[in-house]
Amino acid sequence: MIDRFKKKFLFPESNLTEVLKKSSHSLLVNIGGLIGCLLLSIFLGQALGVEGFGIISLAVKIGSIILIFCLLGMKRIIVKEVAIGVESERWGYIDNVMRSSYIINGGMTHIITMILALLAPYLSNYFFNDARLSVPLIIITMSIVPQVFSKIFSSGLLGFNKIWQGNFIDQSVDYLAVGGILLALWFFSVEINIVTATISYLAGRFIIVLGFGIYYREIFSFNFSVKETSFVGGRLLRTSLPLLLVGASGIIASNADSIMIGWLSSSHEVGLYVVAARVALLTSLLLQVTNSAVSPKIAALFSKGEQKKIEGLVQKITALLIIFAIIPLAIFFLFGAKILAIWGSEFSDGYWILIILSIGQLFNLSTGSAGLILMLCGQEKLQGLISVSFVILNLILNYFFILYYGVTGAAFATALTVAGKNIIQVIFVKKNIGISTLPTHWKYFSIN
Repeated sequence: MIDRFKKKFLFPESNLTEVLKKSSHSLLVNIGGLIGCLLLSIFLGQALGVEGFGIISLAVKIGSIILIFCLLGMKRIIVKEVAIGVESERWGYIDNVMRSSYIINGGMTHIITMILALLAPYLSNYFFNDARLSVPLIIITMSIVPQVFSKIFSSGLLGFNKIWQGNFIDQSVDYLAVGGILLALWFFSVEINIVTATISYLAGRFIIVLGFGIYYREIFSFNFSVKETSFVGGRLLRTSLPLLLVGASGIIASNADSIMIGWLSSSHEVGLYVVAARVALLTSLLLQVTNSAVSPKIAALFSKGEQKKIEGLVQKITALLIIFAIIPLAIFFLFGAKILAIWGSEFSDGYWILIILSIGQLFNLSTGSAGLILMLCGQEKLQGLISVSFVILNLILNYFFILYYGVTGAAFATALTVAGKNIIQVIFVKKNIGISTLPTHWKYFSIN
C-alpha cells in the first residue's frame, strides 16, 4: 500500500515531491511554534480559567492588530531589500535599510502604543465593559515595542538567507520565551494571574529582542564606508504601504471575531472561542506550509505558460489536504469536548464552536491553494479585493450573529466567510487563469 501511495503521489520526477522536501524545515519550525502556542494556552487556561484566559486573549488579539499597523507592511520589503544587498555585497545599503526601518517602525510604534496605553482604561470600561482588561491591555501595548524590532530582525535574517532562524523568531520563540517565564514563576510559587501573565509576555518579548538583536549584529559584521550610510525610508514606505492593506486584512480577519465577542458579549465567551478556534486551526498548518513551499514552483511554471503542470500539482496537493482535513474533523466530532477539557473542564462548553469552525477549515483546505495562485499569477488586485470584501463581510456578519446568537453566532459568521472566500477564489482561478484546484479525478484519492 505504501509503495502504491508513493507511485501515485510521490514519484521521483513529481513536482509534489520537491514541494514536500522543501517544506520539511518550515514544517518543523511551524510545528514547534504550534506546540509552544498550545502548551502556553493550556497552562494559562488551567491557571486562569475561562474568564481570565479570555481577558488575556482579548488583550493579545488587540495587540496583534496594532502590531500590523506599526509594521506598515515593511516585513516583506526588508527581506527583499536585504537579500538584494547580500547578493550584490552592498553592506552599507543593508545597514541603510535596517536603520531606516528602525526609525520609521520604531517611531510609529511609540506613537501608536502611547495613544493606545492612554485609551486602555476607557476602552476597557466603556467599550468592552470589563475593567479587568485595562492593566493587561496596557502591558501588552508596551510589549508591542520589542515585538516590532523582533519582526525587523527576523526579516533581516530571512534576507541573509537564515531561513529557519528568521522563521523561528517570527513563528515560535515568542511562545517559548513567555512559557519559560511562566514556568519559572510557577516553580517559585508566584501567583499566576492576568497581571503576572501579561508581564510575562512583556518580559519574554524584551528578552527575545535583546538576544536576537545581538545575534543579528553577529551576522551583520561587515565593514563599509560611512559615506554609504543614508536614510532610505521614503522609498521603503512607497513600496511597503500597499502591502499593509493585504497584511492588515488577514490579521483583522483572524482576530476581529474574538475582539467583537469581547465587545458584544463577555470575556468568558472570548475564552471559549479562542481555545476552540486554536484547536480548529490545527488543520490549516499543512496548508500554510505547502503554500510557502509551492510558491516558487507555481511562479516558475506560470512564467513558462505551463498551467497544466500547475493544475496537476495543486490538484494532488488539494487531494492530500482534503484527507488531512476530514480526519481531524471526525476526531473533533467524536472527542471534541474531551480535547477542549484539557484546557479546563469549563472549556468543553466550546464543543459546537469547535465543530462549526472545523467545518469552515474543511472548506479552507478542500479548495487548496486558490488564493495563492491568484497572487502569483497576475491577479494580485483581484485577490486583494476578494480579501478586503470578505473581511468587511466577516465584520458585518459577526456583529449581527453575535448580537442574536452569541459566541456560536461568531463561529457561524467566521465559518461562512471562510467557506465563501475560498469558493470565490476557486471560481476566479478557473475563470481567469484556467486552473482548477479541485481534484477532478477520483484517482487522487485512490491507491489502487
